[in-house]
Amino acid sequence: MARLYISPDSKLEMAEGDHLSCGSLHNEGEVSGEGSLGLDWTEPIEGDSEGVTCPIVEENTPSLEVSGKTTATTIEVSCEDIGAETYYSALDGKPKEEMPENLVKEYTGLEPYSRHYVHITAENSRGSLITGFYTFTTGSGAAIYKVVQDVFTQQGAGLHGQNCAFMARILNYENLVPIRASQIESITMNVYRLIRNVDGVAREEIKGMVGVSVGTGAIYDEIRQSPLWTRDSGGYNFFHVPNQRGGYLFPEPGAYQVEYEIIFVTENPIKLVYELYAS
Repeated sequence: MARLYISPDSKLEMAEGDHLSCGSLHNEGEVSGEGSLGLDWTEPIEGDSEGVTCPIVEENTPSLEVSGKTTATTIEVSCEDIGAETYYSALDGKPKEEMPENLVKEYTGLEPYSRHYVHITAENSRGSLITGFYTFTTGSGAAIYKVVQDVFTQQGAGLHGQNCAFMARILNYENLVPIRASQIESITMNVYRLIRNVDGVAREEIKGMVGVSVGTGAIYDEIRQSPLWTRDSGGYNFFHVPNQRGGYLFPEPGAYQVEYEIIFVTENPIKLVYELYAS
């Protein structure tokens, strides 16, 4: 609220929508912008009172520009500093959260190829609000990949700490170009024991071997050859040997499934699934 002082013998008459210039508006002195003090009166103001209050109507205020970056599972939203006191961000109609000092907010764990609505609010010291909006779609790519897999095990099945090397050749189906590490956001490994029951085959998680982060260094930018690869003469560009210092890959004899989920920066994710029997 702004306070307008007039003398007892003065009379101020303004039509609805009239404005008085007030120089420049600012937010805590950070940003200045030309504006006016809007006086929206329905009746003339008599000057027989000590003070009269009126609302502030801010004109020519800066627009709040919102931008963002997406991957297959994250949204990074940002906005420029227009001199507001506080900035808030809300995703998909959820409660708003105060944005960090750098005015960049990251939302993670989103579903690939999903659409999201971000609402940014800037609030100045007087409680005035400016809003901005942005719609994001994660994982917008739709490339198809040709995958050839191979696995090398020691002593047959890799039981009780014997190393296994999981390999694959992953090529773009249209141009047969190998994928590159720069295309990958993350790779996760999950290992399950396969248990046959009356309903079919169930999967039992192996302790310490689920949700294991695999670095993008498992992806080579060129096709490699090695005696470990026996599938064909084409070679591989994915190679990973699991770290078993925290627990065995295959703790007891039986059937197992090793799954790698590859999340691309912009394209749809793919999975590499290997099934082995440890004896």
